[in-house]
Amino acid sequence: MSEISGFSIKELSELPVPKLHELEASYLENVLSREMQLIAGAAGSIGDHAVLMEKLKSVFSIYLHIPLEQALLRVGTIGVGRQAITGSNNDILIERYERRDPRYRASAKLVVDLTDSPEVDAKFILQNLG
Repeated sequence: MSEISGFSIKELSELPVPKLHELEASYLENVLSREMQLIAGAAGSIGDHAVLMEKLKSVFSIYLHIPLEQALLRVGTIGVGRQAITGSNNDILIERYERRDPRYRASAKLVVDLTDSPEVDAKFILQNLG
């Protein structure tokens, strides 16, 4: 996203969360407006944009689901999108996860419960694309 936004990774990591979410939404809006087949990742914050979640229903979107416990182990407190996290307080992450997970599920054509094997996950996705 840094190439598209014009911000460096460092600058993105210092943005206020609402500004970062605005950039993420703008990015996805741009991707969804294109007339081509592509693969794109979308930031978690798009789960809070009802219009974008509805638009995702019109394309073949895949929700790569990871259990909350695993997500909490993987996420750090430094970097882009981590501005609201302080210390080891996971309350913000838990609230976001519980609010957004049902929205992602409702908008996706395919939900993939990720395993510890990217190869298994990729095979599952390929089998379900047709």
